[in-house]
Amino acid sequence: YNVENSTSLIGSDAIQALNSTPGITMHGDKFQMYGKSSVNILLNSRPINLTGEQLINYLTSIPSENIKRIEVITSPPSDFDAEGNNGIINIILKEPKKNSFLISARSAYKQAFYASFTDGLNIKKKKKKWSILTDFNYNDNNSTYNNNINYYYTDKEINQVIKNRNNFNSYTSLIKIDYEINNNHLLGLQYNSNYIKGKSNENNQTFYNYIFLFHFF
Repeated sequence: YNVENSTSLIGSDAIQALNSTPGITMHGDKFQMYGKSSVNILLNSRPINLTGEQLINYLTSIPSENIKRIEVITSPPSDFDAEGNNGIINIILKEPKKNSFLISARSAYKQAFYASFTDGLNIKKKKKKWSILTDFNYNDNNSTYNNNINYYYTDKEINQVIKNRNNFNSYTSLIKIDYEINNNHLLGLQYNSNYIKGKSNENNQTFYNYIFLFHFF
């Protein structure tokens, strides 16, 4: 899936790019591929050793502007480490142009019930056979969950009110260094880090309304 040519993904992140990729669906914090028991997610053909909410937060920190394409591999070749009936999603980042040096900053703001924002800095440099890519991202994500549940019985009614507020701050970094040995071989080193801290406040209240029945004879 060609992400860099998709104008609809401008200003989005890797999660939104994956949701737009044909053959991939997302349920909760898991990605699914038709006919596959599970999915392995790679970044530049290297495994991302994160799962669940940590993986989602990390992918959210990758701006779509840094993604060249997303490869959906239903039948992984032998050079990919895929167990059993697993499928592979390979996120390929853009490479710096030859003899170039580019610094870019980004910022995004989202207003729901609570405000959330993302800030990032991207540095790319390529000279002769060497290329360096560094990316730093900070994400302040605030969300809320409210639910009102009613239970009805013959003698009472129970009303349960759930209010949950989540705040997560994530700091992610990517450092990628490549050396081009020749046109067919590349020697590379890649470092990814992800630090997340957060808190969740839940308020759960239950109200009882009793029903009194009077029978007259």
